[in-house]
Amino acid sequence: MIDALVALVYPPQCPLCDSFSSRHSKPCDDCQRSLQKIEGAAHLHLLSRVWIDRCISCYPYEGSLREAIHRFKYEERFDLLGFFADELARTSMACGEIDVICPVPMHPRRLRSRGYNPAALLADRLGQELGAGVYRNLLRRTRHTPCQMELARKERLINVKGSFAIDDKKAAKVDGRRLLVIDDVLTTGATVNECARVLKKNGAGHVVVLTIARTL
Repeated sequence: MIDALVALVYPPQCPLCDSFSSRHSKPCDDCQRSLQKIEGAAHLHLLSRVWIDRCISCYPYEGSLREAIHRFKYEERFDLLGFFADELARTSMACGEIDVICPVPMHPRRLRSRGYNPAALLADRLGQELGAGVYRNLLRRTRHTPCQMELARKERLINVKGSFAIDDKKAAKVDGRRLLVIDDVLTTGATVNECARVLKKNGAGHVVVLTIARTL
């Protein structure tokens, strides 16, 4: 009865297009039909050397999902976290055994400007879903670089080179371990590959990347 009253006052909405839905935190029928799961790992052919052992995304970066990710990243739509975390948790089954989750970090200047790191929020919620440890500040940005989305593909590869470092106090905790790096969208893979390079150089045994979406 309580659920029925809540639904009457606050009708369920689709997390992707904001239209009324029959289920809380679930896509409407139209959006559900538009979501096509990506089978298999990404082929990062634009990178000269790949440090990532496996790179997996839930869906293509298009349609209503693309708009939802944009609202989450730039409009503080934290109500989307539940849906995104559920999708990441389901897709993470293909990642194999994981010891630690860590998000792609933001530079402090950009973090102050935006107020939150979307990748860190996703990592925290996924850690709760999977019961896994999250090292929020394992990696840090050492350079304030232009946003990757504003650059051409080749420029993205250069833009992030040497822009990450590992927290010296936590470096020993990654030795030989299997890490899951979380980000929202994968494009060229340059950013997450640079994160993986730093982790591998500091002893990580296996690095898997998981994102909500990727460009095709």
